[in-house]
Amino acid sequence: MPTSRAAAAVAAATLVAVAAVATADKLYFASHEGYDVGYFDPSGDPPTAVAYLDLLKLKKADLPTGVAVDAAAGKVFWGNDDPNAASSGISSGDLGNLASSIKTIVDWSSGAVKDPEGMDLDKVNKIVYYADQGKRAIYSVPYAGGTPTVVHQFGGSSAPFDVAVDHDMGGGTLGVFAAVPGVTDGHFSSNGQIVLIVGGRLTPLVSSMAYPYAVCLHRAKKLLFYVSGEKGAGAFCFHYGARGTPGCPKSSWSVPRYVMDCEVDEAAGHIYYTMPANSTAGSIFRTALDGTDHVELQSTLNKPFRLSLAKATVTGATRCFRRTQRGAEDCRGSGGVTACG
Repeated sequence: MPTSRAAAAVAAATLVAVAAVATADKLYFASHEGYDVGYFDPSGDPPTAVAYLDLLKLKKADLPTGVAVDAAAGKVFWGNDDPNAASSGISSGDLGNLASSIKTIVDWSSGAVKDPEGMDLDKVNKIVYYADQGKRAIYSVPYAGGTPTVVHQFGGSSAPFDVAVDHDMGGGTLGVFAAVPGVTDGHFSSNGQIVLIVGGRLTPLVSSMAYPYAVCLHRAKKLLFYVSGEKGAGAFCFHYGARGTPGCPKSSWSVPRYVMDCEVDEAAGHIYYTMPANSTAGSIFRTALDGTDHVELQSTLNKPFRLSLAKATVTGATRCFRRTQRGAEDCRGSGGVTACG
């Protein structure tokens, strides 16, 4: 039997998914003496210009230190180590409505915050983790706020400077990694450590390390990167995955002195670093996971301290179209087609 044009059109049909436009990557940084949190898209060539959240204008920040962003939840968190500022402690806000949503989730008067430094998020369980150098402890607190929980209290001269969280190291086990410099007479010394805390138990991974400033994770590959920021400045890699799984692409490499923080872009295979400097010439640069391909992304920032990467997300509903000889037709109502194949 001859095939009608309509039947031929259906036979030649192809189902195509058309999704909403994705947002851009945003790398957030705490500008300690710029009194704000800035951000830019680091994926472009060149990267986009820096924009700011205008926290000082909103009278909600003075000396921000750590910053952490959960783009899917639309939340930004930052720490502030100035007791005279309106947001002293740990604060949060909604990215889409910052001016009217900022609140302090851990107040200075609680006794659970004094000099907050690095921060990280358990985005599955909606928990903020922060390293407090002044209290010599690592704390956790729900996104919504409440009474902070002491994850680990350090003793002696140990003062945590940064923290990174893997909510599932394997078998559902949550691990908290920390960079813990030694402090003597108010100054960092050479007896620092990189540690792992699981279920309240601390295990030293690296000991007798000079100036461990930062830790960051490639969670998919179970790689811990950490940075020594002053004497013998360098970046290092530690594989914490199961035996037999691929390890570090390189164990160590040189970085400029005074690197303060690092952040991993797992999808792009990059590590971002901050170098605050002592003026408005602070910079952010990136390397590959093995330390090669060094690229400076920003060079005129005011004391960029900590980093947080928010990867691009897709917003809006996905629609399905049937491409036929007559053109694109919406699948809805076309013979019961409800999903793209």
